[in-house]
Amino acid sequence: MALQNSELPSSFENEVIQTDSENTILRSNLKNISDVKAWIAEYGRNTNTKWNLRHSNPSGVRFLCSHKYVCHHSSFNKVPSSQNKRGISKNLNCAATI
Repeated sequence: MALQNSELPSSFENEVIQTDSENTILRSNLKNISDVKAWIAEYGRNTNTKWNLRHSNPSGVRFLCSHKYVCHHSSFNKVPSSQNKRGISKNLNCAATI
């Protein structure tokens, strides 16, 4: 599914670098970690999605910081569907990442 410009946070400058059927590469004018959190929050509101921080490297060499977000419907830290006895697990094996 292609990313639409209307879904991107309007409070930041966003430039789509490359896109194909599964991936979109874009650049934004994020300067610090609070900008990253604000971008994720605004993107979540625009697309009606929720994102969980899975990996963080706050002091990298090549990049100032690195965060990996996964969809809250991913299988990360959730019981497998076969063991979901109460029926309330959000595990849908969603592979979406930011």
